[in-house]
Amino acid sequence: MLIYFDAKDMDLARKAAWVFRHCVDEYPDLIQPYLRKLVKYLSKENHHDAIKRNGLAILQGISIPKKLYGPVTKICFEFIQNGKEAIAIKAYSMSILDNIGEDIPEIRKELKLILQDLLPYESAGFKSRARKILSK
Repeated sequence: MLIYFDAKDMDLARKAAWVFRHCVDEYPDLIQPYLRKLVKYLSKENHHDAIKRNGLAILQGISIPKKLYGPVTKICFEFIQNGKEAIAIKAYSMSILDNIGEDIPEIRKELKLILQDLLPYESAGFKSRARKILSK
């Protein structure tokens, strides 16, 4: 299913991302053989929001292996700081970084600084998720 994330047919790619997300919600171990591929795919540019949103939702709901902390952290910080990204993508990215921050406290410190800088300029949805994370 993950191979269809990169399909030239955007409708097929969006639907595959949605299906795969819901399969992983029910069976989290399904993603393990494809996790590195998903992270690599999310690091590329110009994906449809539905694909990014579903990919990040998968990462938010699983335990990310420590060896992938670096690339996942980079991706999530880029999404949060990109003013053109959808709120859901930013919200999932915040939650993923907060989860990684449980193991690496420096991530939470950096996330806190970025969220405090962006808070006055963002939407209500962003502010809501940011405040929940900042209150920890």
